[in-house]
Parts: sequence; C-alpha cells; structure tokens
Amino acid sequence: MLELTIVESDLSLPSLPDRADPSVEVWHDRDGILCAYGYVRDGQHWMLFPGFASFRFDRAGERVLAVPAPSTPGDAVRDVYLRCVLPMALQVRGQEVLHASAVRTPRGVVAFCAESEMGKSTVAYGMSLRGHPLWGDDAVPFRLSDVGVLAAALPFRVRLRPASAAFFDGAALASSAPPVVETPPGAEEPLALLCVLRQEAAGASGLPVSVRPLAPSRAFTAVLAHAYCFSLADPRRKREMIEQYLELTARVPTVEVRFRSGLERLPLVLDAVEGWIDDLPSS
Repeated sequence: MLELTIVESDLSLPSLPDRADPSVEVWHDRDGILCAYGYVRDGQHWMLFPGFASFRFDRAGERVLAVPAPSTPGDAVRDVYLRCVLPMALQVRGQEVLHASAVRTPRGVVAFCAESEMGKSTVAYGMSLRGHPLWGDDAVPFRLSDVGVLAAALPFRVRLRPASAAFFDGAALASSAPPVVETPPGAEEPLALLCVLRQEAAGASGLPVSVRPLAPSRAFTAVLAHAYCFSLADPRRKREMIEQYLELTARVPTVEVRFRSGLERLPLVLDAVEGWIDDLPSS
C-alpha cells in the first residue's frame, strides 16, 4: 500500500501548468468547474488541486507526497488522497481501479459503478444495512487471476450526501470527516457482479426499477466509462488498460440498474440487486 506523507513546503513544487499544454490533464466536476490538473514533470506525476493541495508520486516509489495550501487541514488532505489521488497513483503503477462503491456478499464482491452523486454510495450503504458489509466507497481496484477477477480493498470513508444520511438517520455519515474504514493489507475477494447504475428523472416512463444484463461488448463501454485513468498519453499503458477491462467484462457478469430518482424507491433498488445476487454461483 502506498503511504501518504504531508509536508508544509516543497522547494520542487512546480508552477501552475498551462491548460493549453496537450500533456496536461484538466479535470472538471459534474457542473464543469475546474477541480484539478494532472501532469508529469521529470518522471514525477503531479495532481494539483488549485488553492487546496498538490500531490506527487511516481511509477515505482512507495510514497505519495502532499503539499497542502496553508489553510488546508490535514484531515481534508487525507480525504482527497483516499478518494482521488490514491486510485490514480495505483492506476499509473498498472493497477486498474473502478470508480465504484462495493459490498461483500456470500457470492463475492458486488461493485456499483456510477457517475458522482448518482447513488452508488447510497446503494452500497443500503446494502450494508441488509447484512452485506461495505467493501469500498468510490474506488475498487481489481486484478485478473487464474481463478477469476479479484477485487482489492482500499481504506475509505463512507461519504453520503446529507439527504441520504438523513434517510438512514445517520447524521455522522454526512460530517466532514467520518471515520476511515480500514481492511487488512492485501485483502482480496472474488468480484462477482458489476452493477452500472442509471438514475432517471422522477417523471420518466417505465418501471420504478429495472435490471437488465449487458452483453460483454455493451458492458465494456459502460464499465470503461467509470475507470480511473491518469492519462491516455502512453500508448502501452492505454492498450494494457483496455485489454484488462475487456477481460474484466468478459469474466464478470454486468447488469444495468435503472431507477427513478427518489430515496423512497431505494428499497426497490436493493430488492432488485439482491435478487440478482441470489442467482449468482457461490464463490
């Protein structure tokens, strides 16, 4: 596992990158607001969150260096490291990571892929209250093996939006720094099912919840859209990533879960997912 080191200053901190430079990755949130830059300088990978912190890592070292802005608290730095930087650092090193939340079931790990604020953490937490322990929130690494696809566990914090936290009557879940959930180093479980969540408007036609299996070709494009990826500039790494996702969706069943927005429909979503889990072969 990579180790985070927070320092107050770093003389090697690079200047703000030029957004017009094609080698610079520019990441935005769902509202189009700039979140971070990613770039490589002298073999070092940087993730810069303007006004918040900069993070540095490389392909082989065991340490991620964080240089926070003077007003940034250390706990906030660790939170962004867990949610955003650690998955990217692992991906740079050859470990594929899904932007997903996950639970552990008797059949194996079930991962929920979705865009930000589309309900993956809420669904996973709801499943945990039904006896399926949380396995990850926002990042689920996986690797291919001779016995199938294995999902690894990373440290994480349960992050629910205030409305979801209130629905579960768990105000602490909406706090700025809920406790970090740790798992034994190197913990892995078979990845049994991928669920791609699609939230629809309340007035959408059709059933409140529908689940349909995706053929591997459809699953590949649906799941790849939720892959952590630092950059596509390296042709070898890009090819390797695509090959691993092709193999992932060929080996692991994938379903699309469509549901109308509204937390009152969450039990129906959980019922539908549990129905599919019950039909999976035992791991």
